Amino acid sequence: EFESISVFPNPIKVGQTIHISTSNTIVFQWQLFDISGQLLSKGDDEFLPETTGLSPGYYMFRLQSEGIQKNFPLIIQ
Repeated sequence: EFESISVFPNPIKVGQTIHISTSNTIVFQWQLFDISGQLLSKGDDEFLPETTGLSPGYYMFRLQSEGIQKNFPLIIQ
């Protein structure tokens, strides 16, 4: 089910919200990590992450659902 997920925009500008598009309805949790692996924020499909307060750079955005997880590299400009 994660094959049909996209995270956009990417790259994203500071202050924008990260959007998630799926071809089917799934319940998921997300986590946002900096390049060193430190957890910066987390939530679920009812609360999408914003990039306010983050420095430009490379991040990792992780989605988890029903024991499956997928990481998306994310660039914040």
